Amino acid sequence: MCDDCCGGNQLRKFANSLKNSPTVLTPMFRASCNKFNIDPKQPVTDVKTRWSSTYNMLKWALEFREPVDDVCLDRRFRHLEVVKDEWTALTNLIEVLKVSSSS
Repeated sequence: MCDDCCGGNQLRKFANSLKNSPTVLTPMFRASCNKFNIDPKQPVTDVKTRWSSTYNMLKWALEFREPVDDVCLDRRFRHLEVVKDEWTALTNLIEVLKVSSSS
């Protein structure tokens, strides 16, 4: 559902990396959340066999966009960056999925 063309793959990689990096990425993410006065929450990961997980992952990502972008400024995590056009496409995609999930 959510692939390279719109940044979804980057978000999937970021969420999985965050869950699997308790010593490096997770503390950076928590610090970044604090910097933006956002209560840090565990990422929601996308599961290809459950379409609603894509919607939930995107909801999480949009809520934590500032900390995600901030962490990706670090050269070690630049490969996980979601660029502005991808964020726009993901915002549009979540609106479509929101309508679908309420049907």
